Amino acid sequence: MIIDHINEHHQLEVAEIQEIIFLDEQHVVVFFISTDEMYAQAFWKWQDNDWLLMGHNAMGSYTVWNLNESDLYLIWNVLPDPTLSYVEIIGQRERQYGTTKGNNYYYPALQLTKRIDVAREKYGVEEISGVWKEVSVDLQQTSDQVDDFLTISSPPTEVTFGWVPYGSNEKILSVDDYTVSEFGSRFGGGIKPIFRLTEDELQ
Repeated sequence: MIIDHINEHHQLEVAEIQEIIFLDEQHVVVFFISTDEMYAQAFWKWQDNDWLLMGHNAMGSYTVWNLNESDLYLIWNVLPDPTLSYVEIIGQRERQYGTTKGNNYYYPALQLTKRIDVAREKYGVEEISGVWKEVSVDLQQTSDQVDDFLTISSPPTEVTFGWVPYGSNEKILSVDDYTVSEFGSRFGGGIKPIFRLTEDELQ
């Protein structure tokens, strides 16, 4: 049934189901490899007494799934490559300042880094927690804050995610050194792709 649904809705012919992981009782990730050797993720949600396909990522890369505005998961399924040692997931927010409604506000630039040893963990799921969760969820909510210096009445900009591949020599791999699929994806229901960052895009 699962294979038939993926083949029909995502136009991918499944060669192998790697694993099925339940994030909770209503959200499931299916890791699979297509007959074209696409390393993919399919996202399912239990809704209206049925399992619905919410989207897929067939680019051999990384996804964030926001289940309910507070539970966030990092999901990946990576094409094996001898040049790839590990990947850093980067959360970035640009510096923001200005005046609104007569009040000054300032938010410093922010960069968080998380390492995934994809040479060992080709695919997986990890809950986004701690400071990552705080800046990804709480800081997106509009709220008035007061400190000793400024009255802040403008919410900070959203944290954006990206990924950076590294080789065994600890150096960033160029697009020529390491290329992922450009097959494409389909997303909905709080699912967002994480796009590759170049060295120039890092703060």
